[in-house]
Amino acid sequence: MHHLIEVWFHWVLTGGYAAVFWLMALESTIIPIPSEVVIPPAAIVAATQQGSGMSLVGVVIAGTLGSWFGSAIMYWVARWLGRPAILRWGKYVFVPPEKLARAEVFLRRYEAGGIFFARLLPVIRHLISIPAGMMPAAMILLTHSPAFSADAKPTSTARARSGFFRIRTVISVTTPNSPSDPVMTPSRS
Repeated sequence: MHHLIEVWFHWVLTGGYAAVFWLMALESTIIPIPSEVVIPPAAIVAATQQGSGMSLVGVVIAGTLGSWFGSAIMYWVARWLGRPAILRWGKYVFVPPEKLARAEVFLRRYEAGGIFFARLLPVIRHLISIPAGMMPAAMILLTHSPAFSADAKPTSTARARSGFFRIRTVISVTTPNSPSDPVMTPSRS
């Protein structure tokens, strides 16, 4: 896992906003990339300005758009495949028939509000696009974009702010105030 985090951090450092967008798009599909290892490192890169030119606002926008794009892909794939395909192969992507039936009942009852709140829950947020893709088109097409992106902005903002301000605090604590501080004095052996 440590190696994967290093790889994702490197991608964010070298890829900038595009890397944040694509990693968050993958995070919103069934690929298990936690946003906690995408957004805070991107915010750290923005805070330290390691030649990236990234800003905190840009990280939040890229994360929000990437999250929406990934969930939209899952929605349209589920819509294209249809219920029979999900019933047949859903068990391979953590959606067995009984869970699909419960999700459909939930979505019929709560509609867009249910999608929004499901997107706030870990693990469920990645899979809610699958049953949503099988709901009646008129209801989902009118509510899909707001419900799927409304959760992404606050979560991206919170994670970005935590990474951004955490590294700013570390930088301010570890940066000496004057050249005579012992930290800055070269050792003479």
